[in-house]
Amino acid sequence: DLGAEAEGREMSRNFAVIDHQQRDGVKGFTSIVGGKVTTYRLMAERVVDVAAHHLGVSTPCTTAEVPLNDREEPLDQLRHRPSVLGVPKPHGDESPLQPLLCECELVRPQDVAPWFKDPAVRDLEDVRRRTRSGMGPCQAAICSYRLAARLVSDRGLDGASATRAMADFLETRWRGVRHVFWGSQLRNMQVTTGLHMELYNLDRELMKSPLPHPSRNLPPPLAEEGRGGGDGAQPAEVAGKR
Repeated sequence: DLGAEAEGREMSRNFAVIDHQQRDGVKGFTSIVGGKVTTYRLMAERVVDVAAHHLGVSTPCTTAEVPLNDREEPLDQLRHRPSVLGVPKPHGDESPLQPLLCECELVRPQDVAPWFKDPAVRDLEDVRRRTRSGMGPCQAAICSYRLAARLVSDRGLDGASATRAMADFLETRWRGVRHVFWGSQLRNMQVTTGLHMELYNLDRELMKSPLPHPSRNLPPPLAEEGRGGGDGAQPAEVAGKR
């Protein structure tokens, strides 16, 4: 019984080896079905035993006794083995971790910096389309204030204008996902709303009048000598404090 009707962890660990030469008269063809990752070495032993039998090999399988790594090396030595063998590291060099602007989409401050310098970028939606900032699971719940901070440091907006731009950005994110909120998703959005209203103070800031709407009229990028924060800057004057 391979547990065909079960799902996930309820699936059976049983497996079956099919000798197609015996069942179908097809030589040199063996299949294995079922099983799980926890039984992969036993599965390998059984299917290789069938193949070895057809090849006339009678040597017992040793996969259950012999470790996959035949050398007793400390883990720190194993970690450097790929470089010794000439295999490139998947993530480049081991430079220190750098802060992320958008954790969901792994967007770094230096990834958005060129776009805040581009006069064609007129709002945070333009930045999103070019970098995927705010397109992850939290839908800009966290990175929106960091993007708004870049409007202060790179575009010279004041705190009220940057806050309005952040609110407009969050509104576009809300319009795209509000139709699917239900159950745990709805509860999660309540947490996000509390974050925006209590921590970012958006409800009180947006009630102040007048707040400008710079959405499609952001000022041009500041000259290099006029920048205050650099690539990683996050000015505090984005949303007011209670």
